[in-house]
Amino acid sequence: MKPTMRAIATSAAALVLAAGIGLAAATAPARANEKVTIAIPANALLFAPLFIAHDAGLWAKQGLDVELPLIAGPGATNAVIAGSADFTSSGGGSMLRAAARGQKLLAIANTIDQLLVELVVSDAAIEKFGVKIDGDVESRVRSLKGMTIAVDTVNGLPHGYLRYIATKAGLDPETDVTVTAMQPPNMLAALKSGAVDAFIFGAPFVELAVKGGGKVLIGNPIKDAPELNPFAYNLIVTKPDYCTAHAGVCEKLIAGLREASRQMIENGDAMLEVLRPRFERIPEDVLAASFKSIAAATNPELTVTAEAMKSTEDYAVAAGMLKEDERTVPLSQLFTQDYTK
Repeated sequence: MKPTMRAIATSAAALVLAAGIGLAAATAPARANEKVTIAIPANALLFAPLFIAHDAGLWAKQGLDVELPLIAGPGATNAVIAGSADFTSSGGGSMLRAAARGQKLLAIANTIDQLLVELVVSDAAIEKFGVKIDGDVESRVRSLKGMTIAVDTVNGLPHGYLRYIATKAGLDPETDVTVTAMQPPNMLAALKSGAVDAFIFGAPFVELAVKGGGKVLIGNPIKDAPELNPFAYNLIVTKPDYCTAHAGVCEKLIAGLREASRQMIENGDAMLEVLRPRFERIPEDVLAASFKSIAAATNPELTVTAEAMKSTEDYAVAAGMLKEDERTVPLSQLFTQDYTK
């Protein structure tokens, strides 16, 4: 029987992995690997560096046994606060809100330093609300008035971007639009059925919606709100004292992530094959396009910068996710560069 194209591609990816980064089974230390839990807020492609570090055996090669439980939205940050997870991978807004409640966490890495969410609108909504897709950004945002818009979780990062752009254009994000929370896969069905007029999220769900006929009305900040970048978009967060007590774990965690990020940039086709089983329901062309955008935005050094944290805090205040008097002073106490030097 002749091998399928998928089998050939997967075999090729395996060969590249073996040559470039080594198979974990051949290089893993004989002693038991240290167990680490990283809570993931959603099964989204923005977490590609973590999925690759796990699925390609890069963390195992470092001597870590990493679990990636899915805990939706802000619940992932709460899991770290409660001690049921060692780390989470989440936007800077979540840890800033936690700090405002007296629950300070520490960011040790930033895998993506650009905000990558977009708002997609249905054809029916374009007609109903008289949307001009090619208008200036303020007119496009003002056309959202009266729409029902899906977000993954209330007060999550995509909801914050909706609030930010609405307020900037003179809309009241609490009264001029109706917000409903649902998991990203359900957003696609809701947009198609007309249950919502639009949704705001990231790859690959934006690309899937566009493939199904939706239109990107508000692009990510690279296009429509450049003042927000650089951004603490996907931080690796833990308790302030965790790395003090487990410095070796933090060093190994970052080493595996750095290798995954490098492989995404230099060896994209093979890394796409590593990821494919996690997103097998997504058409290959959509997954490839989505992965390409994520890889292009990946921060290979993983360093959390003061500029990115300040931009994220300013955004959180402007988006109504954080009050002015809830800013963390000094902001430097919430991040470290000790493990990304």
